[in-house]
Amino acid sequence: MTLQQIADKLLAESQSNHISVWVEGKITVIMTATQKLFFTAIENVKNDFFRLPFGKEVYRSEGYCRMNKKYTGGAESDISKCTYKKKGTIVEVNFEY
Repeated sequence: MTLQQIADKLLAESQSNHISVWVEGKITVIMTATQKLFFTAIENVKNDFFRLPFGKEVYRSEGYCRMNKKYTGGAESDISKCTYKKKGTIVEVNFEY
């Protein structure tokens, strides 16, 4: 999912017809009338929590897996569950759960 698709979906779900988008370093911030969301590429997440846009499952970044050639995230809700994401995948960071 690209940042444009995320912004379009948030605009469709928002009660107002206005959203603000700006970039702070490597993080893109999208603000609606009720929420402020932070997005970045998976390779920029270092030892932090992340989730997929509009996802419910929260993962902790575990770094790059050279065997699978993807970035790894371990699920917080289940110790045996993990996800592998390729470089450039957009994820949400700096959220409360």
